[in-house]
Amino acid sequence: MLERADAPGLWQSVTGSQDAGETLAQTAIREVREETGLDASQFALTDWGIVMRRASRTTPSMCSGCACPMLCPSCWRRANTCNTAGCRATKPRNAVSHPAMRPRFAACPTRDFPMSIPLHIASYNIHKGLSQFNRRLTVHELRDRLGSLGTDIVFLQEVQGGHNLRLGRFPLWPKEPQHEFLAGHVYTEFAYGKNCVYDSGHHGNAILSRHKILSWENEDISAHAYESRGMLHCEIEVPGMDVPVHCINVHLGLTERGRTRQLQMIAARVRAMVPDSAPLILAGDF
Repeated sequence: MLERADAPGLWQSVTGSQDAGETLAQTAIREVREETGLDASQFALTDWGIVMRRASRTTPSMCSGCACPMLCPSCWRRANTCNTAGCRATKPRNAVSHPAMRPRFAACPTRDFPMSIPLHIASYNIHKGLSQFNRRLTVHELRDRLGSLGTDIVFLQEVQGGHNLRLGRFPLWPKEPQHEFLAGHVYTEFAYGKNCVYDSGHHGNAILSRHKILSWENEDISAHAYESRGMLHCEIEVPGMDVPVHCINVHLGLTERGRTRQLQMIAARVRAMVPDSAPLILAGDF
């Protein structure tokens, strides 16, 4: 067993992936050598029959029903069932354990969040309401689609809060910020987190909701100066829920190192700001 350097007191076995053509015994010997420098070939090995299937080393476990990370809101332990209100999926789409998401506590109590109505969510990177290569305005089509989805909460990334040049280039460019335009008469509540500011305008993440947004805050999680990223955190009052639903909208960076750092910041905020008894929805562009 090895004690993790990034989480003192947390012990785990040596883990790794099987290379093509290797037996599991050969994989174990190689991984022990790579991670500890020890030569396990001189010892008798016992096969315990434990194999972990990984789809990715950087993507959180996603629910097959609502595409939300199936993680405990208090300790980030991957759940066997989805805790998102209204989602009844029981099988994760990816069996993944990112280092930033691994449990820091010995036990994770089961939580149940009863609701009187189901909660439907959607997440979409709208690419500033433009088609590929910024040739065509798509924000009007997006509003029509969002209005017909029947969702309660929508998580949007790359929302154009304002752009003076495009306002003059596209005759049908909305006069109001895109998040207000997309909300229309369907989503009565919205919050916008400005992440990237430039001379001609700014863009960021937005959350649209049919239910009342009690509070919201946007936290800077940029991994470096050349890629602005934010974490928009809202508390939403949902009928049938005894406590507010915490909704976090993120757009992770392009590099693995940057995403790892951002996941750590997300985990830190959840531990600090989301009560153990509160439901949490984490969505966005991962």
